[in-house]
Amino acid sequence: MDLIPRLVEAGLAARQAHIYVALLRLGSASPAQIAQLAAVKRPTAYEALEDLCARGLATRAVTGRRRIYAAAPPDRLLDEATERQRRLKDLLPELQGLVSSAATSRPRLIYREGVEGVRQVHEDLLTTRDSEYRYFGGSSEMLAAMGEDYLTDYVRRRVAKGIRSRSIRWRSHEVALPCLADGERWLRSARFLDITPGDGLSGLFIYDRRIAITSSHREGYGMVVESEGLSALLRLVWEALWTVARPA
Repeated sequence: MDLIPRLVEAGLAARQAHIYVALLRLGSASPAQIAQLAAVKRPTAYEALEDLCARGLATRAVTGRRRIYAAAPPDRLLDEATERQRRLKDLLPELQGLVSSAATSRPRLIYREGVEGVRQVHEDLLTTRDSEYRYFGGSSEMLAAMGEDYLTDYVRRRVAKGIRSRSIRWRSHEVALPCLADGERWLRSARFLDITPGDGLSGLFIYDRRIAITSSHREGYGMVVESEGLSALLRLVWEALWTVARPA
């Protein structure tokens, strides 16, 4: 797969990505050599090189009137991403303080279609501030809607973030997928209702002040409702069912 679009996804501008790849291949070189290999104009190469130096992704040495550039080790990309994430985390409380109480009290709905819509709803679950979410659903429906590879990777990332899952599921709709099992390895507490619902049920998730709904693969949609009152009501319903559901 082409490195350039992947580096752009990682946070480099397209011209920076072309220049960085050229630098890695050359080791160290003059701007003219770098521009030639990257197939860009020399002024574009100069600008991108200076940007990379400012970000710590390249170094510059001056010998007489000649400038020589070299790429920083690729590990620096990971260091930069970690530092960027730390700065954003420090900034979040200040940004959240700008949100008016009126804005946070109004219900909000986000609707997304297709398999990607269902997956995006699950990605939103990973943003929970409570480090836990509750859900109703069948594991066979989740597997059919999202696919085994995505579901396995999602659970791995959830566990890595330390987010617990408390689930009420239908025993008749269980599948033997290890990552959906009960237990501390998967940070999951599961209980089961001994009912036999019809096929194609949606899943319902409760977290923070939000409710997420993921449809069956036949309907193909994901939806998030942000409502303090509705989430509080459904949390009460969920807790009531949890007391009568059977442990795994």
